[in-house]
Amino acid sequence: MSVVHRPEIRARTATLVVTLALFCACATPTLAPGAGKVQLTQKADAVVHCTAVGNINPARDAKGGETFSIPAEFQNQAIGLGGNTVLITRQYLGAPIEGVVYKCP
Repeated sequence: MSVVHRPEIRARTATLVVTLALFCACATPTLAPGAGKVQLTQKADAVVHCTAVGNINPARDAKGGETFSIPAEFQNQAIGLGGNTVLITRQYLGAPIEGVVYKCP
């Protein structure tokens, strides 16, 4: 039994693979220096002895609607605000949407 190789199927598959690779590469932000140490929590008890330094508000799409964030984006924003812990105050389907950045001892 021989396998028939069609050029259009190979081209379509190659295009799909390249598109997916580019999408994945663009969708994952690089962590800022120190951002990997930022703690994300949903427990208010974890920030009782901390100082609030800023808020993380929802990202907006071109139409002004809220978009999902990924933990790395929250960690990067926390570093930019001088914090080391994020209390996630709102999420949707497990993805963080809003939070408060804290500097904890």
